[in-house]
Amino acid sequence: MNPHTLKTAAADLWNNSRTALHNLRCRLRPADVDYIVFGLGGALPEFIPPPPAWHKLIPFPLPGAPSGPSLTGLRNAFEQIAIDPRPVGVLIELYGLDIGWATAQSLRDTMNRLRASGKKIVVHSPYFDVTNYFVATA
Repeated sequence: MNPHTLKTAAADLWNNSRTALHNLRCRLRPADVDYIVFGLGGALPEFIPPPPAWHKLIPFPLPGAPSGPSLTGLRNAFEQIAIDPRPVGVLIELYGLDIGWATAQSLRDTMNRLRASGKKIVVHSPYFDVTNYFVATA
């Protein structure tokens, strides 16, 4: 082996080791989160009760089983986002909310508490009716 080949091999080994360490450090570092996306549409119940224990025995979802977000679930999620330093804010996609004014006001208050913690809120909707507009202007 001549000296030139030995120098080239050492340089390649050094560069490959640096790249491998950089990749490992990037994998071990938690991912950066900019915005968390919530899609809201239809009814937004205050609370969705947990399913009975026997539902776990059935391998397929039952028709009519409650699913989707609830107002209590959104409050809990927004509280977790408020204390987490990684996300910059929340993107809320509104698709025809079918809620009353009390629920809209409660959702609006929840959004204002998240904004007061220093997080940004962006609302997107393909169309705005009165209720969507009221929630979006929080």
